[in-house]
Amino acid sequence: RQMCIRDRMDTVYDDWDVYLIEKNNNVLGFMPIVIEVKKSFSLALPQLMHPYLGIFFNYPVGQKQSSRTSFEREVVNELIIKLERLDGFRMNFLPGFETGLPFQWAGFKQEVRYTNIISKELSLEGVYSSFKESARRQIKKAEKTYSVTKEVDVKDLYQLKRSNYALKGEQYPITEAKLTAVSNYISETNNGMILKAVDSNNQTASIALFVRDAHSMYYLHGGTTAVSYTHLTLPTN
Repeated sequence: RQMCIRDRMDTVYDDWDVYLIEKNNNVLGFMPIVIEVKKSFSLALPQLMHPYLGIFFNYPVGQKQSSRTSFEREVVNELIIKLERLDGFRMNFLPGFETGLPFQWAGFKQEVRYTNIISKELSLEGVYSSFKESARRQIKKAEKTYSVTKEVDVKDLYQLKRSNYALKGEQYPITEAKLTAVSNYISETNNGMILKAVDSNNQTASIALFVRDAHSMYYLHGGTTAVSYTHLTLPTN
């Protein structure tokens, strides 16, 4: 898994670092991090193509579940010492991270946010029936107008994102080469997919890029055309 993380970071970023916590020549944990220097300030901030990062623990073989909390706190406390050298730090930790108290004790501000996790044990019908009636109505309406395909050129996603940003008077911060590298990586490693919704005239309505790790698949990046906002509610991050 560590190799997978390194490959993903290398694909997305030209320059990144990792904070290692070691003891007796054993790695106890690590945290990938991207540091930006702005006006001489060193800042670690959430990144557009990697919204979740956080701490990865290397639990000792055979460690009891009851000992994990103290092990995690030891790793987190050592990482906090390294983070305090920065001028600013903000990160969206991976869902499931439960060792936030050491950060609060050290003076960091912690915000809890929520995300929907759909169990792979559910059937498609089970997932659909769990939605609110209003959401099911939107899906039925969209199904009459749009179809979804996996035959997607990443250039289409790039142009769509440029258009989305241009509507806000902003410049899309990701290059076509970088977006293509991400697309190639998930294709070659079978770690994701790009889906496109098109209307009856085969005009693009929305494109979404999904990635997955050992535990889940999640939405990473995408956009929707302006004329489709009334039907589709896909995030545009």
